[in-house]
Amino acid sequence: MRSNGQTADGAAVDRTPLREPDGRSGGASDGGTPSSATSPTPASANTTDTGASSAGGPLSYDSVRPVVTRIWEQVLRVDGLRPDDDFFELGGHSLAASQVISRMREALRVEVPLAAFFECPTIAELSAYAVTAAATAASSGGAERNGR
Repeated sequence: MRSNGQTADGAAVDRTPLREPDGRSGGASDGGTPSSATSPTPASANTTDTGASSAGGPLSYDSVRPVVTRIWEQVLRVDGLRPDDDFFELGGHSLAASQVISRMREALRVEVPLAAFFECPTIAELSAYAVTAAATAASSGGAERNGR
């Protein structure tokens, strides 16, 4: 990395701080929402650990899809993505999927396994998966999220 915060190929370095895993001190792991300064999405898209929206209701597809789209655009460095765009056809790979998973966890407070990218390779499908996963975690008290 160069001293100007860019890699050798000129790409900006993501300086978003990492969170500690659940149950440890520091970061946003205390159950609060992360600050908008460290989140790749607007504060309105932040959620609680149970997958509920900041307004207290469950996540909706209409609120999740733009967040997932923005995350894909950032990770894949592609603009103007559509809901039917395929992650792998856009050049996505397992490392990029891991970055998307991490950013979705931070922005949406939802766990998405790597296998979901193979089952749900489009923005629309992955967004629907995230909504379902959040609802399942909320109805079971977050056991899936904490039972990793």
